[in-house]
This record gives sequence, C-alpha cells and structure tokens, in this order.
Amino acid sequence: MLKTIGASVVGSSVLAGVSTAQSTINVPSDESTIEDAIAAASSNDTIEVAPGTYSENALVIDGLDDLTLSGAGSGEVTIESLSSGRGLTVDNSDGVTLEGFTLRGAGGYGFKLQFADALRVEDVHAVENGRTGIDLNTTADPTVVDVESRDNSSGFGVALRNLSGASVNDAVTNGNDWGGLAMFPIDNDENETVVSGEITGSSFTDEPVGVVAQYQGDFDVLLEENDIEDNSVGVAMSDQFGTVTNAGGVTVTLNNITGNDIGVDNTGGGEELPATCNHWGHPTGPQHDDNPKNNPKGDAVEGDVDFQPWNTRRIGQGQNPENSCVGGEENGQS
Repeated sequence: MLKTIGASVVGSSVLAGVSTAQSTINVPSDESTIEDAIAAASSNDTIEVAPGTYSENALVIDGLDDLTLSGAGSGEVTIESLSSGRGLTVDNSDGVTLEGFTLRGAGGYGFKLQFADALRVEDVHAVENGRTGIDLNTTADPTVVDVESRDNSSGFGVALRNLSGASVNDAVTNGNDWGGLAMFPIDNDENETVVSGEITGSSFTDEPVGVVAQYQGDFDVLLEENDIEDNSVGVAMSDQFGTVTNAGGVTVTLNNITGNDIGVDNTGGGEELPATCNHWGHPTGPQHDDNPKNNPKGDAVEGDVDFQPWNTRRIGQGQNPENSCVGGEENGQS
C-alpha cells in the first residue's frame, strides 16, 4: 500500500512538472505560422522563428507570462502583416520578450504592448504601419533596445503612454507622420498619470518633431546622449491638448540637437525646461534672446528653457562631453 501511494505521489509530481515545463516551438518546422505557434504556446515557452518572410494575421499574446518570441534577426525575419488593425498585441502578459524580427504593413499600430510589466523589445523593426510603430501603454519597467521604427503613417515611431521605469536605448526613428518619440502621461480614461524613464543613445531624425511630450500629468524623464537632428522641431512640449504643466520633469542634457528648424520648443510647457550641456550645432550655442553671445548660430530655442551652459563640441566623438560644456559661461570657450 505504501509503495502504491508513493508511486502515485511521484507520478503526480512528474505530471505537474511536465505541465509547467518550458517548451520551444519552432516556426515553420513545428508550426507553419507564428499565429499558430502563439496559439500552441504556454507561459514560459519560447517561439523561435527561422529566417524568412511570413504573411500573418493579427498576432495576439494574451495571458502568456514570460513568453519569448524570437526571430533570427531583424534583417532575417520579416512579418508581412495582413491585419487591418494591430500587427502584434501583447496584453496582460508580464515578462514577454520580443526580439529579432521586422513587422511591416499593419493597418493600425505595428506593436501595441499594454497592461503588461517587464516587457523587453530588442532588435525589432516596425516599418510602414498605419499607426504608431511601437506603442507601450500602462506598463512598468519596459526595456526597448536596438529598435528601428520608420515610415509609419498617422502615428509616431515610438509612444510611451502612462508607464513607469522605461528604458529606451539605441532606438532609431525617421520618416514617421507625427514624429519620432512621444510621451503621454495619460490613461484611456484621460486621468492624469505619469511617464518616467530614460531615453539614451538614440537617434530621432527627419521627423515633424523628434521627441514630444503632451498632456498634463507627471514626467520624470531623462533624455540624454541622443542625436536629435534634421527635424522640424527637435524637442517640444506641446500644448495641443493643454499645457504640459510638468515640463521641468523632462531633463534634456548631453544631446546633439542640430539641424532642426527649431531645436527646443517649450512654448507649450508650464515651467522652465532643463536643457543644459547640449550641443546646438555651433560653438556659439542656440539662437535665443538669453544667449550672451552675439549672433549665435546654433539651433533656435523657444520658450522658457535653461540652456546654459552648452556643449561647444559635438558629443560622441571620443571626448568627455563634460569638458566642453562651457558655452555661455564666463571665461568659456565659445
């Protein structure tokens, strides 16, 4: 009797282990489409996608924690979306990793990642979608690294909406209809909320606006060591939906803000925008009435912006950028 009971207990443990084990699903060898692979997956599983182009319906990851969807690389795997809406949605699924593929041609958002914490998006491209390429909404501690979002219509390259602890690094945006990266501290019920995180080492070019903050709410954002160049406006606090009362919560520092029609526009902000130690395209610094230099030749600055001192050299050429942050100072080098 004891041996039988023991065997039953062991058997139950083994079965329980099988039900929670991590599995790898290969596309196309195990499942012919990514859609079918997601349908077959459980939490903790990995979907590995071989090189190729895949025509896919709307992809939805819902209720699958710690799932990894891994392509062979953004230059090796392309998802041609057949969806008239979102290309890929992650909903209520914590710890999901998306990596190594390009998503193209969805009629709506390329990626809509919402109500899910600790997301990781790496080596992913969002191209020629009908809305924002990569949209993160109501999530904590997302990581977005080595992504490209370009040529998306009726939207931005990347949108950070009502989230905290975001890390955006080595992102590239260009050619999007509305702009490069947008920050919205607002939820779906239009309650004031927060956007917090760091945006570093990224490039925002050839946009109506490189980086924009909109809506009232709390910002705690560091914008550092980015190239924000050749846009109509480099960085803007937009009052399109009301004054950005917490403009001072966005710190803009150690960036190259050059070649823009307007480098920084804080006319939509309700308080001074901190923007010291940036390079404005010329050693004489930005064009602004408060610039102590005669006839400065850098990008224009509008509104209440603290831009002194500034970097007299372009940042990112092997020099310590702090050493050249002397523009506008007494005895400075500009």
